[in-house]
Amino acid sequence: MRFLNELHEGDRVNGIYLCKQKQAATTKNGKPYENLILQDKTGVIDGKIWDPNSLGIDEFDALDYIEIMGDVTSFAGAMQLNIKRARKAGEGEYDPADYLPTSENSVDDMQSQLRELINSVKNPYLSQLLKTYEKLGKKADREVVHQYIPHWKIAKDFANYLELYRKYKKDYGLEKIIETRMDQKTIGFNADIRDKRDYNIGDVLKHALPQDFVKFGLIPEFIGRVPVTVSLDMLDRDALIRILQEPKNALTKQYQKLFELDGVALDFDKEALEAIADKALERKTGARGLRAIMEAVTLDLMYHIPSDESITQCQITKEMVDEQLAIEERELEKIEEKQVG
Repeated sequence: MRFLNELHEGDRVNGIYLCKQKQAATTKNGKPYENLILQDKTGVIDGKIWDPNSLGIDEFDALDYIEIMGDVTSFAGAMQLNIKRARKAGEGEYDPADYLPTSENSVDDMQSQLRELINSVKNPYLSQLLKTYEKLGKKADREVVHQYIPHWKIAKDFANYLELYRKYKKDYGLEKIIETRMDQKTIGFNADIRDKRDYNIGDVLKHALPQDFVKFGLIPEFIGRVPVTVSLDMLDRDALIRILQEPKNALTKQYQKLFELDGVALDFDKEALEAIADKALERKTGARGLRAIMEAVTLDLMYHIPSDESITQCQITKEMVDEQLAIEERELEKIEEKQVG
């Protein structure tokens, strides 16, 4: 197979390509023909089938992989394929990875094509399925996807898009680009082995250079007009505990005031605050996620305390935090199972 970026005017082409779009049309003389957009991982090209009813043209649809034979010509300054023969390729004759963009700057293209594929099958469960795969980091299993997409080929393509998108999203993050430039190895004899829990992305981003942002996908014109870059360190447990306690409108002070309206003195154990901070770190939600955790911990108390006038003091302990968060997680799992199932 020859990739599309290797073709030149006058070449004879014989290979398998992804038919991204297919549209029927007619010439000025009323003769029918078909417009195609063919794709591989290097780009797209327009194709023309001037005689769709000829013996060499078999039936196929958009999003099918088709084997074509034709000639490369030039029209209006752009190359196009005049297709003489076309047939739908069978499974196993092609590798889907050859038909997805794979350059370092094509993650956005991969994501948009994945979204187009999701929208094309009009299935309300696919967005939830995508979020579940991305959240859990599971490998895209076409058998599972097929439960939600009756069309087997689309289910297979969906799984491939998802798997490749996650791979390149992981491999070509800004921190990966910086580490590659600085030659910080994570495997091999001279590897810098670290516990993932000790990994601070802020330490890597401090070494970012303009060329790293360009390689990540930002245009040079934008980088030239924003010459100053600043990195922020990740919040650790001690910083999150200070956020919970020290600001003028700290969350602990807000909840103490709310409980005070019902005549109850609220207090937090040191271990309870540490458990809340640890859960925020586990969820990777930072300071913004602290309120949701505090809400889950205190919600039942806020409903029950006003109806019991004998309660005058409430102590939040680590055991209470763990228990309430475990209940919340079980409820969320039930909701996700209902949405996906």
